[in-house]
Amino acid sequence: MDTRQIFLRDILTVLFKRKALILLFFVVVVVGVYLVNMIWPQTYESVAKVQLLRGRETLQPTTPLTDSATTPLISMTEEDLNSEIQMIYSDDVLREVVKDAKLVEEGFGGGGGAGRAVASGARDAAGGLQVVLGLRKRAEPEEAAIESLRSAIAVSAIKDSYTMEIRCRMGSAARAQDVLKILLDKYKAKHNEVFSTSAAATDALELKLSEFREEWSQSQAALKAFRETQNVYGLEDERKILIEQYSKAKNLATQLSEIGTVTPDAVATPNDSTIMAQLGRETESSVITELRLRLLELLLRRNEQVTSKGPNHPDVIGINAQIDEAVNRLNDAIANAVSSSQKQIAELEARLKLLNGVIDEHDALQEEATIKQDAYTFFAQRVQEAKVNTQLSDVGVNNIVVVSSPNMSSNPIRPRKMFNMLLGIIAALVGAVGLAFFLDYLDHGLKTPEDLEHYLGVPPVGSFFAASGGKVDAGEAQRVGAIIDALSADQPLQLIEVASSVPGESAGEVARALAEVFADDPAGPTLFVDLVGDSSKDAASGRGLFDLVLNGGGNLEEYVTKSNALYIMGKGAKKDCPTYMWKSERMKNLLNELRARFTRVVFHVSPVLSSGDAVNLARLADGIVVAVRADSTRREVVMRAIELLAESKGRVLGAVLTERKHIIPSAIYKRI
Repeated sequence: MDTRQIFLRDILTVLFKRKALILLFFVVVVVGVYLVNMIWPQTYESVAKVQLLRGRETLQPTTPLTDSATTPLISMTEEDLNSEIQMIYSDDVLREVVKDAKLVEEGFGGGGGAGRAVASGARDAAGGLQVVLGLRKRAEPEEAAIESLRSAIAVSAIKDSYTMEIRCRMGSAARAQDVLKILLDKYKAKHNEVFSTSAAATDALELKLSEFREEWSQSQAALKAFRETQNVYGLEDERKILIEQYSKAKNLATQLSEIGTVTPDAVATPNDSTIMAQLGRETESSVITELRLRLLELLLRRNEQVTSKGPNHPDVIGINAQIDEAVNRLNDAIANAVSSSQKQIAELEARLKLLNGVIDEHDALQEEATIKQDAYTFFAQRVQEAKVNTQLSDVGVNNIVVVSSPNMSSNPIRPRKMFNMLLGIIAALVGAVGLAFFLDYLDHGLKTPEDLEHYLGVPPVGSFFAASGGKVDAGEAQRVGAIIDALSADQPLQLIEVASSVPGESAGEVARALAEVFADDPAGPTLFVDLVGDSSKDAASGRGLFDLVLNGGGNLEEYVTKSNALYIMGKGAKKDCPTYMWKSERMKNLLNELRARFTRVVFHVSPVLSSGDAVNLARLADGIVVAVRADSTRREVVMRAIELLAESKGRVLGAVLTERKHIIPSAIYKRI
C-alpha cells in the first residue's frame, strides 16, 4: 500500500493529540538529567606541561685518522618522545606514585557523596561479578590502585614540538595537583635511572669503539693500497673502450657470417639475383668491401658481354677467368677477417673479465670500509651520549624541563552541567516527539477523511465532530445528503443503508440525521427504519419491520409513526430476522411497498461484523454508507466489513467519520 501524503495538519494533529505525553516525557527526562547532574561525583583535573630538550652538544672526532673535531647534535625523534610517554605509564613509576601519595589508604579524593558511592558500588559489583564468573582474578589493592591511576592520567604529545601535556583527574582539585607533582618527580627519577650509564658499560663501549676504529683503519689502508696497485681510477674508462671495441668486433663477425663464402657455382650463372644480394651486404672491412665491388663489376661486365656476344665468346671466357680469381681472393679475405675478428673477440672477453674482477674487488673493499665507518660512527655517538648522561646523572641534571607546573582547578571538568542540561533538553524534545509519532504509527485508527480514501478505498462523504448530547451536526448531515444525491444524479437512491463495522460507531445518529435531511425535501415522504432500536425512541412499541415480515403482512400504517415530517419504523418485538426471510418474496414485496409509499427509505442496521442484517440488506439496498468512529476502530476491522458488504453485491457509496475531536486549536487550524 502506498504511503499517504503527510500534511502539516497531520503533524500538528499528532503533536496536540499527544501533548500530555510529550510534556510528561520532557519533564521526566529534564528532571532526570538535573538529578544526575546533582548526584554525579565531581572530577577535577590538574594539567602540567613538560618539554624535552632536543639534545646536548658533544665533541666527537670525525675520523680516527685526523685530529679535527666537530660538534654533532644528539637529536630527539618522535620514537624517543613516545618512549618517554610509555615511561610515565610504566608500572614502576605508577607504583611509586601510589605509595608516596597513599592512594590505597586515602583513595583518589572527593570525599563521600551519594553519587560517588553509587558509582563506586557499581564498579565493585561489576568487578565482583567478573571474579565470580571466572573472567578475571581478584586484583590486589595496590594493583587495583595502579590501574585506576593509569586511567586517571592522560599523556599526549603536543604537535610539532617536543612537549608533553600530562593531565591527572581526581575527586578533588588539591588531590589531583598533589598526585601530578609526585608523578613528575617519580618520572624524572626514572628517566635518570634509565639513561644513566655505568662505568663498566662505558668502558665496554670504549673498548668496542677502539676495535671498530682499528678495523676501519685497516679497511681504509687496504682500499688505498689496492687503488695504488691496480690504478682503479682509469678502470672505468678502460672498460668503456673495451666494450666499444668488443661491440665493433661482434658486429663485424655478424656481417661476415651473413655474407659467407662465395662459391664458383654461385657466380657461374649470369644475371643471378642471389649472388648480387649476397655481395650487396655492407661490412666494416674496407678490404672486403673493395674485393666485393671488384667482383660485382666483373659480373656486370660479363652479363653485358653475354648479352651482346654470347656465352662462348673469347671475351666472355676471359672475364670468367677473372671472376674465378676475384672469388678466390674474396673468400681468402673473408676467411682471414673471420679468424682475426674471432681472435680479437676472445682477447677482449678475457680482458673484460679480468677488468670486471678488479672492479668488483674494489667495490667490495669500498663497501667494507663504509660499513666499518658507519659502525665506528654509531659507537662513537653512543660513547659520547653515555659519558654525557653519566655526568648529568651524577649532578641530577636531565633534559626534562617542566614548562607549566601542575595547576589547581577551581571548577570540575565533570559533570558538565550546562552541556548535560542542554543535551538533555534536546534529547527530551526529540524523544518526546519521536515517541508521539511512534505511537501514532502503531495506532491503526482512521483519523481524517483522507485516511478513509487511502486505506479503505472508498470516498469520504462526511465528517462529524463530537457534540454534546450525542447529536450530530445538521449542516454536515445536509452535506452528506447532497453528496449522496450527487453520486446518483441520473437515478436517485431510494433505499439507503447506514451500517458500521462494530458497535459504538454512532451509525444510528448518522442514519437519523440523514433521514431528517431527506424528510425536509418536499418531493415526498421519507421513512427511517431503525433495525437496531437505539435511535428511534418514538417508534411504534412492539411493532416493527421484523413483525410485519414474520407475521405475514398487515396494515403498514399500524407499524409506522410520524415525528414532524419524518416517518419512523422500528424493528419490532422480534429480535432478529432469519436469513431465509431476507431472501423471501414477502421481504421483497414489503420493500417494494416501501419504495412505492416513500421517496427515501433510510435503514439503520446492526454492525456488519456482529449481525447478518447488514449483509442481507446490502444486496437489496440501492447504496450503503459506512459509519466509522474516528481514532477508535482499527482500519483492518473496517476494511473487513467493507469487503463483506462488497462480497454480498452491495454498493458502498462511501464512509463518514464520527466523533471527531477538535485537536488543533481553532486559531491555528484556520491558518493551515
